[in-house]
Amino acid sequence: MRSVLLAFVLLASACSGASPTAETANSPAEQGFAVAGAPAVATEAVAVADVAAGGEAARPAPQSGFMLAYSYQLGLMLPGAQLASVMDAHAQACTAAGPQVCQLINVSREGDPASFISGSLNLRAQPAWLSTFMTQAETSADQAGGSVRSRSTSAEDLTRQIVDTEARLTALRTLRDRLQGILATRPGRLSDLLEVERELARVQGELDSTVSTLAVMRQRVDMAELTIQYTMEPPALTGRTGEPIRDALSGFLWTSAQNVGVIITLLAAVLPWLVLIAVCVWIARRLRVGQTWRLPWRRRSPPPPAVDAAGDGA
Repeated sequence: MRSVLLAFVLLASACSGASPTAETANSPAEQGFAVAGAPAVATEAVAVADVAAGGEAARPAPQSGFMLAYSYQLGLMLPGAQLASVMDAHAQACTAAGPQVCQLINVSREGDPASFISGSLNLRAQPAWLSTFMTQAETSADQAGGSVRSRSTSAEDLTRQIVDTEARLTALRTLRDRLQGILATRPGRLSDLLEVERELARVQGELDSTVSTLAVMRQRVDMAELTIQYTMEPPALTGRTGEPIRDALSGFLWTSAQNVGVIITLLAAVLPWLVLIAVCVWIARRLRVGQTWRLPWRRRSPPPPAVDAAGDGA
């Protein structure tokens, strides 16, 4: 009995000593997989963001609290001669900061400074740098003789989407690890192994897509978006000041001519019918005056018999 108990204790101690080794050898961390949990999800998302940003570490979003994606709108009114130079200076400031700090998304400008010109600039940047940039943009507008026409701020709460994506990412990692374990430890028929490999490839593709989605959402939280609208100030009296009046008069004459044309067309379409109707009415009146209307198929009733006045008296 004692020997059996001693053998059981030795076996238990051997199992307890061997399991950490096996777990360490096959741990997801050594295989390049992230351990399930929120910090691991953040680490993998930051790694993907690092690759997209050129290797520089991005600031991970906090694991508690709200994760908001901020958007700013700024409207500047500038003189026509200064609008293009101010707009180019803002775009160059974003480019000089580097893609890790500021990313220029869209720049557009249209019009002629002599008449009317406008433009827009859209960028994404780190919040600290963006705050300083917005202050400098307003200052440059004042120095150019312009003004700030509008300013607004909006935010989108991505907390729930990020949390749900992290949970999905954890479930996909767990499923992937189980499929890899089945391929490594459970030999079977070739058809079964091929089916497991196809499922593993599908799960891995969905996992990579989810990681990219999470990285994009975290980048939106880490970097705010700014849209600047540039508008030209109304010019003073120039040679083209009277153009709206001339355009309005031209439009009035054109509209009047179109209406007269419609009336003439209507008369041309109705006049022949009016002539035909007048002729028919004239003929009908002439016939009514000449004789009384009678139906041709209706027989004429015989006249009443004549009464002899002499016979009546006899």
